[in-house]
Amino acid sequence: MGLNSPQMALKVLEKAEANDAKDPDVALTHAKVRCRIREWDKCLAAADKTVKLVKKPKSPEGKETLNRAQKYRARALLHTGKLDLAVKAVQASEKLGGDVEDLAEVKKALVPAKTFKAVIETDHQPIVPLGIYHLMGKQGGARGLVRFFIANIGEDRQFRVEASIDGVTAPVTRTETVLKNQPASIEVTPHLAPGFDVASVTAARSAQLNLKVVAISDKGEQVVFQDSPSIELKPRDFLPTATFVDEERALTENQAMYMAAWVTPSSKAVESFLTEAKSRAPRNTFSGEQSATIPQVKALFDTLKARGVSYVMNPEMLAGTGYGQRARLPGDVLTSTNAQCLEGAILYATLMEAIGLQPAIVLVPGHAFVAWKAAPKDLEYAAQWAPPVADAGVVPLGPSEVVIDGGAMADGGLLANDADAGAAPAAARDAGAGVKPPPNPYARARTTKWLFLETTMTHDAEYDTAVLVGGREYDSAAYYGRAKLLVLPELRQLGIAPQPYP
Repeated sequence: MGLNSPQMALKVLEKAEANDAKDPDVALTHAKVRCRIREWDKCLAAADKTVKLVKKPKSPEGKETLNRAQKYRARALLHTGKLDLAVKAVQASEKLGGDVEDLAEVKKALVPAKTFKAVIETDHQPIVPLGIYHLMGKQGGARGLVRFFIANIGEDRQFRVEASIDGVTAPVTRTETVLKNQPASIEVTPHLAPGFDVASVTAARSAQLNLKVVAISDKGEQVVFQDSPSIELKPRDFLPTATFVDEERALTENQAMYMAAWVTPSSKAVESFLTEAKSRAPRNTFSGEQSATIPQVKALFDTLKARGVSYVMNPEMLAGTGYGQRARLPGDVLTSTNAQCLEGAILYATLMEAIGLQPAIVLVPGHAFVAWKAAPKDLEYAAQWAPPVADAGVVPLGPSEVVIDGGAMADGGLLANDADAGAAPAAARDAGAGVKPPPNPYARARTTKWLFLETTMTHDAEYDTAVLVGGREYDSAAYYGRAKLLVLPELRQLGIAPQPYP
């Protein structure tokens, strides 16, 4: 339950009850789980069973178990319309030293329940990242903004729920018929208001969420619930990378898939950039996987390099702390010409998707770069590749010259040859006496089918080197099971669409 996995908790409890069906603590936990998932009849049955199983009701342990059992009884009785019995259960728990705050919640809920013959509860998102708002409540995306839980303990009626964020969204309403003594769960996410400018939110700020539930019957309409909790809006460049899954908000669940929402190939800045980059592409065109992808990505790399796009260190980048980070969109990065590693990876993935390639964002501990799926014609390109001609024992490969001395490289062996890198052509082997040519960075096109690019090397390295280093970085992390590929086409199929805002 602490990991917010009630169904798994039920499986554990089933085994525990099979081993000892008369353990009151197991029955009590069963009641808690059933209450959590709003199975009120089963919650009540488990709580009643707990009361019967306590053998020493006057002992401290017995009193603690009984007061909690009565609390769960009170909740279940409230939601099933047995209000008088719910009051008695609250009183019994109070006498046994039950939790004051928990019991106060039940007592407060009893007041409108008696008046309106309905129990209304809500669960809303306290933090609303605008960068994924278009995904909230949709398949493959985040859950909706707010969920209404309605327990109709009166006659058959309709209930209309309403929700809006002041100054941010248009109101949304939804009406549903709820039969007597039946529950209903209604999730809604209001659309952003036509006049709301997402880009105007540049820092986290508070906003008011307006919630209302109206009961509709032959006698007319009656407001049975109304609340206006405060929520926190996060700007569109706040990228949620994890969500809390436990009650103590200490454990998180990875949400890296939302990075795909930052891959925005329809951006005007991206379109303008591609128009410029075409002049460096083969035949001045981007043809996607219909031709070799390697020279097309090189055109992107060279154009970004010519623009002066460079890497900026961010110590908090994917550091494993918190639940999100700032990540500007590709259009903003192109304007500023500087990017931390994740922004660079997202920028390249955006450009690759825009020209018809299949990109992937590569995540390794504390770092991110990009990959793309090789096309059949890349095999021919890879086979014809030759390293640059060596000059006096110096091979121009990276940010600075890589000096070769007796087969050792100045970078500590990062660019050293390996068995699967592909043999260098004879012309390169004979180009300089005593000079060891670098491996073919594109050889993996015929094996792994994925090519990698170290995006932080854009500003001061050659394209071949960035591809070679990217592949080595992936191999090193993958060897220890610490590399993850977020494949864009797969995420698009899951419904992770680009941010639609201009």
